[in-house]
Amino acid sequence: MIVSAVQMEPVLGDVASNMKIEEIREKVFLLSKCNPPPWKEGKNPPWNDAVCAEIASKGIDSLLVLAESRTPFMVRTESGLWCIIKPLADPLAPLPAELAGISDFMSYERAQGRTAGVWIEYEGAPVLAPYIRTCTPLAPEDRPLPDNLLCCRPYRDGCSGELLCHGTPVNALDLILESGELKSKEKLSGMSEEELASYARENVGDPSDYYHYVCLGNGNCVAPDLVVASRREHRFVDAEEVDKNFYPAIRLFFKTREMHCHPRATFDGIHSPKIGDFLELDPYLIAVVIPEIDERGRRLAVNTSRVFEDRIVRLDHREHYGLRQWSDAAFGAAKKHISDR
Repeated sequence: MIVSAVQMEPVLGDVASNMKIEEIREKVFLLSKCNPPPWKEGKNPPWNDAVCAEIASKGIDSLLVLAESRTPFMVRTESGLWCIIKPLADPLAPLPAELAGISDFMSYERAQGRTAGVWIEYEGAPVLAPYIRTCTPLAPEDRPLPDNLLCCRPYRDGCSGELLCHGTPVNALDLILESGELKSKEKLSGMSEEELASYARENVGDPSDYYHYVCLGNGNCVAPDLVVASRREHRFVDAEEVDKNFYPAIRLFFKTREMHCHPRATFDGIHSPKIGDFLELDPYLIAVVIPEIDERGRRLAVNTSRVFEDRIVRLDHREHYGLRQWSDAAFGAAKKHISDR
């Protein structure tokens, strides 16, 4: 079922929690022709574009899908619908951080002038639907830490929010360390809003407002490397393709609560969180994990100031080959580096 952000009256939790799914359907926006769900027709993507077109025709611009999926992913369909697929650890008992993410998604999309919907495949719909209808954003200091969320299906236990990280290509490292900050695509490129929109369409199709931010993910999430690979190929690249000829992105690590309370932090339900315009490395950067060798097999050269040289950690990616292995190893190395300082 799809719960619309704006089309229905709120469903009260104490009433809806005892409803059957058939009764919930009378209270929320439902597309009856979505059985089986389109993401079960193959791997990520393709989608059934006829179904997506029907969703878009109802006035929905962006759709958060809470459904079984091999990995989470984001895709712009041919109909123009922006789809974000996220699994939940337990749909009958969603974690506080997962509920906060749903609330963040609805609030952020509304603030951007988009009509958002949430597609609930789970039998947990009676639990989730009332919350989605009445959720409100949390203050940064009250936000639950996103520990062990099932946001990356390659991990049986989810991925950890103990630290947050940003992934970027190796060839960007010197410029980042020299400038002392991570910059958003908008700030780095100087593109106009129209140019950013065109750039977004030519890549993975994410909304152009995403490029106003430095985006962060959970500490051992595979998403940072997937995003870097997809940007390089100007299309969505899945985990299997990246693993075939794996070379890692560098990962810059930050403390979760410090990022939650950053003065330019924004929560959109997808990132954890994202920081407007730029993210200053000093004092926030706690470690940057880089591959020991470059793609030609030579020791990776790094030009850095004394300010950051003690935060660089080298790992041989040949010993941690693949998305999952590198993500876990980089996360572990960052935590060890912090404890050793």
